[in-house]
Amino acid sequence: MILTTHSLIGASVAAVLTKDPVIAFSVGMASHYLSDTIPHWDYELGSKINDDPKNPLGVDLDLKSTDFIFDLSKVMIDLVFGILASIFIFISLLELNPLIVILGAVGGALPDFLQLAYMKIRREPFVTLQKIHNFFHSEKYHLKEKPVTGALWQLGLVLLVVISSLALLVALN
Repeated sequence: MILTTHSLIGASVAAVLTKDPVIAFSVGMASHYLSDTIPHWDYELGSKINDDPKNPLGVDLDLKSTDFIFDLSKVMIDLVFGILASIFIFISLLELNPLIVILGAVGGALPDFLQLAYMKIRREPFVTLQKIHNFFHSEKYHLKEKPVTGALWQLGLVLLVVISSLALLVALN
């Protein structure tokens, strides 16, 4: 799933469920794993190496590859867009607590960044976090060969979660 989707879902869930920053970050992070169980598509990372579905813990990124700079740019644009969209929807429109919204959005995106830490460090707690990520990010839910279908699933999910959150927040205030 792309980071924009994870950030928007994390911010939505945090905005509805809590006013506590630690809980906002935690539910944002939990939302990442749960949303990865929905059929979805991810953009390819050209710097990814050793990507064998039979050995998911063997995956790595080649940081010296020219593809890595492009991948990093793509990922950062995706992350920034997701956080800015969360800020616009929940802070600009509803005037919610910025800390809660941003921590939910960042928590929603963090597990994908923890994968990079795992790939480069390969020690605890990153090994366990990668195993958890792999458990929720099952290949049977991954629509790598069907990008349009996968993107539509994500769009539907993010619209459902954001609109439901907005409706709840408006009704509760």
